[in-house]
Amino acid sequence: MKRLVAVSLFCLVFTLFSAVEVACCEEAGYTDQEITFQGIKWDSSDKQVIDEAYRLKIIKKKEYFNGSGKLPCFVWPQSDLNFRYDTIRWFPEIIKDGNVAESGLWERSLGCSKSVGGHNPSSITFHYTGTIRHHLDSDRYTISNQCDHLIAVSLTYNNQSTGEDVEDVFWDLLNKLTSQYGTFVVVATNSIHKKEIQKKASPIAEVYVYDDEGVKLKDDRKEVVFAVIHGLNDTGIVMKWTKREEINLFYAKDNSYLYVQQLSEALEHNSKTKVVSDDIGL
Repeated sequence: MKRLVAVSLFCLVFTLFSAVEVACCEEAGYTDQEITFQGIKWDSSDKQVIDEAYRLKIIKKKEYFNGSGKLPCFVWPQSDLNFRYDTIRWFPEIIKDGNVAESGLWERSLGCSKSVGGHNPSSITFHYTGTIRHHLDSDRYTISNQCDHLIAVSLTYNNQSTGEDVEDVFWDLLNKLTSQYGTFVVVATNSIHKKEIQKKASPIAEVYVYDDEGVKLKDDRKEVVFAVIHGLNDTGIVMKWTKREEINLFYAKDNSYLYVQQLSEALEHNSKTKVVSDDIGL
């Protein structure tokens, strides 16, 4: 059963709702469709993605991966509640000296030449993993430093790109996504505007408010609202709106955290395995 929308998790975390309300949320947060961005296939290489995005006129020119991407990459966490933070922070095992350069995680941001959902994004970003290979002769793992597998596509909206109030854009996009995929789960975390958010989201979504214990809010900059839904074949959508006046809309593989687990195991294995040398000594 998926993570955030699992009834057992709701029963543990959200105590504000009646048994009837909890029972009805079993269908919220799910769709019987496989989710992609404009039909671009998951696990595609960077070249395949760029070629298809160019054909669809999403980008104006073909710019292939040249060995220098932006870090860190988006990773879907095991618990959807962790979307209240930057998700990469939940994987400290792959972060070294503030970056994940040896992890095979990449993100490439490009200009988006089309409006999406009736609004103009400031950028479109493609998120990739490399390939982890085990070599029997040396009993060691290698991680390709390439954009081998597409795991997410994200769109960023802000006041400048849309010419609109970001909050209005968030609710408009949610309405359109709901009409296409079904009922989302909306979570407001550390929200100063709880009643307002519940009023706007309740007609179209299951709404929950989660407050981190011990967090003192001096202002609303720590407020995060996100909407999430899971689709077939380990796919999903999450849309985050923060008080930085920015929206991040992710179409993604919702099991990409498994790559990080495999990566962590591979790195740990390598640390315990001696490098075999061709030198026969004296």
